[in-house]
Amino acid sequence: MKREALVLVILVWSLVLIAGCGGPRRALIEESTQLYPRPSHYGLSLPYPVSEVPFVVDTSLKAGQAERLIPLSLQIDSEGRVVGITSGSPDDSRYVSYYAPYLESLRFKPGLREGVPAAMALSVDLQVGAVGSEPIVRFPVDPNRAVTRPDLYWQAFAEHGIETPSLISFPSYDYRFGDSQRWRRYPIKIYKVDLDTAGQVTATELVRASSPEYNDQIQSAILWGRYSPLRLDGRAVASISYLVVSLYPTVKYPSRPLGGEVTDGATIWDKSRVRLLPDTIGLLAGPIPKRDWSGEILVPFYQGIITDLVSARLAVDSSGASRLTNISTDFYRARSILNMRSHNLRFFPAVDYYGIGQPYDGLVYLRNLSESNVRIWFDWLGDFYPGLNLQDTAGQ
Repeated sequence: MKREALVLVILVWSLVLIAGCGGPRRALIEESTQLYPRPSHYGLSLPYPVSEVPFVVDTSLKAGQAERLIPLSLQIDSEGRVVGITSGSPDDSRYVSYYAPYLESLRFKPGLREGVPAAMALSVDLQVGAVGSEPIVRFPVDPNRAVTRPDLYWQAFAEHGIETPSLISFPSYDYRFGDSQRWRRYPIKIYKVDLDTAGQVTATELVRASSPEYNDQIQSAILWGRYSPLRLDGRAVASISYLVVSLYPTVKYPSRPLGGEVTDGATIWDKSRVRLLPDTIGLLAGPIPKRDWSGEILVPFYQGIITDLVSARLAVDSSGASRLTNISTDFYRARSILNMRSHNLRFFPAVDYYGIGQPYDGLVYLRNLSESNVRIWFDWLGDFYPGLNLQDTAGQ
């Protein structure tokens, strides 16, 4: 009897502890999953999630609102617990307050400074529709320790006094495509670039090229580029970066110089063809439309029928084909426009260090602009649509 009583007491206390912690936690990956080496740069390793309490959807709320990404900063202590949540916009406060219990239930491997666990801020994107719908949290580093969002990864470093090197300007260079290359996956070239404390190039080396032509000419252009140096707590230090040149067939060569006012009115391909990265982890580039794409479409009799922002999830596979799901409206006209455009539009797929196409999931939006005029744009290309603030538009 005493043994049975002891077992009962242990069981009761276990249930109490589980209830006090918000319910049983779910491991985010299987124990058998092979982990990547933990990424570390400048003595800093970011936290990554390891478990969560499943989110309980409030079924009384209709999740028909357009999905959007809400940038958040999670404050994570040295034990891997979320102890604070902040957002950059007061308009997002209702989302933060509603999803705070779920976000606080996440558990992380704590961040490391020089190998020692430390409290750390972590930039994430919270993908939500209507309040009450199930959220998706996009982390810089996934549970298997892969860097899946390099933009968020390097953004988090800025919050810890690390200003990564950046490209100020880049001169014109030439490139010629053969007919057989024109609409296949575009070539990329990756150069290792050594920068001194003034941002001057002291050495450059081609480390990967999926096309052998014009290496020397682009390497010469790198020497004429202007860069800002790595800064640690405000102090400039020498560093090694990687310059990625995406050779899109849609760019007119010789290319236009990049930097300052010379990029006004430039296309998506012109603006995104040269990137300076602190390292080549994660995806080097997201999907890019293959053909001329301003995003504006003339649609007769569209005006006045629907004014709300419409969203959908867009999956672009490793070949560049796209698939649309979760359209946030039942209005047939909006659905048909999104379906038609997404099926007809082909992408250069997201690419990794080896220039190999990789799958990518993002959000696509539609909004009526004026009579017979609608615009479609993609969340990961928000910076390339002049005069369009994605966050402000998505919040209307």
